[in-house]
Amino acid sequence: MSSDQCADELDVDLARSSLEKIFAATGACDASDELERFGLTELIEFGGPAAVRLAFHAQGRAGATSRALNQVMSSALGAPIAASVLLPMSPASWDGVAGHDVGERTHLDGIVLGRPTESVVLAVRDYTDGVVVRQYRAAEISCLASPVSGLDQRLAITRIRGSLSAKQPGFGASAADWDQATRLARIALAAELTGCAAT
Repeated sequence: MSSDQCADELDVDLARSSLEKIFAATGACDASDELERFGLTELIEFGGPAAVRLAFHAQGRAGATSRALNQVMSSALGAPIAASVLLPMSPASWDGVAGHDVGERTHLDGIVLGRPTESVVLAVRDYTDGVVVRQYRAAEISCLASPVSGLDQRLAITRIRGSLSAKQPGFGASAADWDQATRLARIALAAELTGCAAT
C-alpha cells in the first residue's frame, strides 16, 4: 500500500483530535506514555509519512514534548518498541551515523531521547565503509552514558560516547532501513517546526 493510499484511508480528523487531546492533557509533561497507549506506533505503521506529519505537527502546535521521534525510527527499523535509537551527535564527523568501526573497537557518539532501558539500536559505518545497524543491551553501554544538560529536561536526553567491541553482530535492519528511518525523522522534525510556527 502506498503512502498516498494510507493517507486516504487514515481518519485524519479523528487522529488529529485525539492527538490534540493528549497534548492538551499532558501540558508541559512528557507525552510519550500517553502516545504509546494511544497507539502512535500503529498509527505510523499504518499511515506512513502522512501519519508522521500529522502527529508531529500536532506536537509542534501544542508546544509539547515526547520521545515520539524514537518511536518513528525504531518502528522503521523493526526494532522493539522499548529500544532506544542512538542519534548521531556529530553528523559531519560520522557521516550521518552514530558509530564507526576503528580497529577492534566501535566508537560511539550520539544521543538518545530519555534514558536507555532495554537496548540501544544504532547505525555504524563498518570496515567496508558500509552501514550496518547494530543493537546493544542497555547494560553494555550504561558506562558510556551521561545526561545532557541545557536542553529540554522533560526528555532527560542522554549522551552515549565511548567505544565498545566491534564484534557485535548486526541487528537485522539494513542500510536502506536506516535511510528510511532517517527520512521519516526529517519529516517529523519539519512537521514539528511548522506546527510550532502555526501557533
